[in-house]
Amino acid sequence: PTQGGEGGGPKGDGGGGGLKLKGWFKSTAASLEGHVSQIREGAALAAQELADGVQKGIVASKVHFSEERLDVIFIERALGLELDLAKGAVVRGLKPGGQGERLQVQPQDRLVAICGTELPVFEDMLPTVFIEEVQGRMKSMGRPCTLTFVRLVEVAAPEGEGGDQFFDGLKKLHKKIPGGFVGERDVPSAELLAELEAARDLARRFELEAQEAREEAKLQADDAIAAVEEAAQLRADLAEWQLSKVWNAQEAQRSVVETEAARTVVAEARERVADSDIEVERLREERNLLDERMAAQTRAAEAQAAEVERLRSCLSSAEASAGETQQLRQGLESRLELAQRKIGEVEARQAERATSEVAALAAAEELRLSAGQQRDAASEELQAAEAREASEHRRGGGLVA
Repeated sequence: PTQGGEGGGPKGDGGGGGLKLKGWFKSTAASLEGHVSQIREGAALAAQELADGVQKGIVASKVHFSEERLDVIFIERALGLELDLAKGAVVRGLKPGGQGERLQVQPQDRLVAICGTELPVFEDMLPTVFIEEVQGRMKSMGRPCTLTFVRLVEVAAPEGEGGDQFFDGLKKLHKKIPGGFVGERDVPSAELLAELEAARDLARRFELEAQEAREEAKLQADDAIAAVEEAAQLRADLAEWQLSKVWNAQEAQRSVVETEAARTVVAEARERVADSDIEVERLREERNLLDERMAAQTRAAEAQAAEVERLRSCLSSAEASAGETQQLRQGLESRLELAQRKIGEVEARQAERATSEVAALAAAEELRLSAGQQRDAASEELQAAEAREASEHRRGGGLVA
């Protein structure tokens, strides 16, 4: 009995130790499952937070913003930019090809200093006072001058910031699984070893799932950054399109003004052409009158020449008739002399009239040539003005479209 009691004691102690070890394994596996569940819940929450960040367009764990000061030296008088003073001197738009665009100023940049002197804080004063202050400084600044702008730039967060904590906890929890849970003299049963191996497999599977969740969260973060960059590019494109629309409208307005000016020039040219036509008609009428006068004078000269011929024939007949007396001859000679003087006077008057008529004809011809040249020049100017008007109209139509 003593030996049997002694032999039964160790067996009984060994059986109690096996039960205790089995219970400890079960409690450890249950605790491990609880920790892994917490890890999975943490990974799911992190993925959900990143998904919410994608929907909002901001991933706080990956993207941060900081202010960068830029000193820009302007040399030309025209700055080539438009400031929204009612919002704190923010660059609202840039003129295409202007000085601001060439100096790489961007929309949404904020002016903070002029020629090294800081501007007052927009939030610390009334908007009207701020606007008057900035306008006064900009009107009084010379060239070249230095304008200081502040620009918001994106900076990446440090790697691993808040993203690997629960994964590190998972690794630490996995390391806590011991290689053996009994003393050197105790040997676990096959059932306990199978449960321990199953618990380790479960932990490894949970760790793999957590790693996949981590990679998916990183992919979602990258997608969020791409979405933010795309949204920024879209905002920049929209601002550029709006600015281009404003400049096109101004260009169309200027084209309308130039078209109206061209129409005024065309109307004036038409009036000058009409005046030239009236002058040409007047010169033609004067020329017709001169032609009629010259015809009348020619008929009178022919009549006088006929009279001279008649007188000469009479003289010849008087000379032929020898029976006429000397008194009649002297009378005829005196009449002939008188007629010759009259003829001389008539010829002199005709010569003078011919000279004046020739001069009048030459002047009329010069006036006619000048009027023709003016009409041709006016016609060419009218055609050029109409061509410019058509070109400006086409260009204005294209810009408005």
